Amino acid sequence: MMSQKTLFLVALALFVGLACTIGTPLEQVPTPLSGTLTPEATLDPTGPHATFTAIAQTVIADLTALAENPTLTPTRTPSPTPTLLDQPTTPTTTGTPTPTITPLPTFTPRVATATSATPCNAASFVADVTVPDGTTFSPFVEFTKIWRVKNVGSCPWTPNHALIYSSGERMSGKQTTFLTGSVPPGETVDLAVAMEAPGSANTYQGYWLLQSPDGKVFGVGANFDIPLSVKIQVVMPVSNQFFNFAVNVCAALWANEDGALPCPGAKGDANGFVVPLSEPVLENRHEDEPTLWMFPKKEEKGWISGTYPSLLIEAGDHFITYVGCLDESPKCNLTFQLDYKVKGSNTVVMLGQWEETFDANITLVDLDLSALAGQEIIFVLTVKAKASPDDDNGFWLSPHIRRGGP
Repeated sequence: MMSQKTLFLVALALFVGLACTIGTPLEQVPTPLSGTLTPEATLDPTGPHATFTAIAQTVIADLTALAENPTLTPTRTPSPTPTLLDQPTTPTTTGTPTPTITPLPTFTPRVATATSATPCNAASFVADVTVPDGTTFSPFVEFTKIWRVKNVGSCPWTPNHALIYSSGERMSGKQTTFLTGSVPPGETVDLAVAMEAPGSANTYQGYWLLQSPDGKVFGVGANFDIPLSVKIQVVMPVSNQFFNFAVNVCAALWANEDGALPCPGAKGDANGFVVPLSEPVLENRHEDEPTLWMFPKKEEKGWISGTYPSLLIEAGDHFITYVGCLDESPKCNLTFQLDYKVKGSNTVVMLGQWEETFDANITLVDLDLSALAGQEIIFVLTVKAKASPDDDNGFWLSPHIRRGGP
C-alpha cells in the first residue's frame, strides 16, 4: 500500500503533467476524413480553464483506481465525425451564369433578305396552249407553238422583250419574236412561234428563252434559266393521204365564240374541246383510225372550230371523212361544217354542211377539191350545237385529203 504522501505526490505529478498538455490536441490515430473538420469540437467554447477543471476533477475521482492499476486509461474517446454529405466541401456552380446560344438575332434577317430578293426578269411556265410534247405532224406541216407564261419578276416586260431561239431543232421558227405588248409583274401572256415540221419521220425538240432589252436571257424554273421547249413527232402519212387533219390536230388553231382553246383540250371542258382518238367507239361501230372528237361550248348553239395551216391543193385531191356521234351520246344533235379560204384572203366559203343525231347512222363525206387546184387553201372544221348541249360528242373519222389513187 502506498502511503498518503506517496499517493499525494503521484496525484500531484499527474495533475502537473496534464496541466502541461492543455492547448495541445490529443494525439489520435488519423481517421479517414468522412466529415467536416471542426477545431476542438469537444471543448467548451469558454476557454482552456474550463477544460483544465474538468480534467482535474476526473483525475481526482479516479485516484483510487490508479493506485490499484497504474495503467492510464484515456479519458477521451474520439467520437465519429459527421459525414461530408451535410456540408459539401466542393464549391457549387449555381452562382456562375451558364452561357446560352438560343438567341440568334442575325438569323431571321438573313432569311428575310434571301427570300425577298426577286430578280427583275423572271418567268414561270403555266401551260402549253398548243402542241404539247409528243404531238404528231405529217412532214412539212406548218403549226404554231403557244406557251403560256407568267411574269414573276419585279420588272414589267415590254414590247422590247423577245422570245429567242436557244438550241435544238429550230423547225423554221424565227430567231427572234418580240412581244406584242407590255406584261406587268404577276400577269400572264401567251408566247407564239410559227414553225414547220421537218420532212423526215422522227422526234424533234427545240428550246426558246426570253430576252430583256439589255440582252440578258432568262427562262423558267427555280433559277429562271430553264428554256421553254417544243417536242413533236413527225409521222409519214398513210399511202395516198396527203394530209390527215386528225393526225395534225394541233396544227390548227382552235376556238369558240369567246376565243382560243387549248389543243388538245380537256375532256369535259364546258368551253368546248377537241381531243384526238386512236380507237374511237362510234354510235354504230368500233374503229381504229385517227379521229377528231369535237365537243362545242356547252350552251345552246355553242360551237367549236379548228383553222388549219394552208395546203397547196392539186387537181384530183379529195376531202374524205365520216361524221356522226360517239357512242353513249343519246341526246347528240349537231351540225358539222367544212369551210375554206384562200391564203391571204378573209373571204370564207362553205364547202359542205351535215346534220347528225344519235341514230346509229354516220355520214360519209367525199368532196372533190379540183376546183381549188393551184391555190393555198386554209380549211376550217366546225361543229355546232343545235339544241341542248348535252351529249354533243361529235366526231370526224380520219378526216384527210386524198391525193392520187382511189
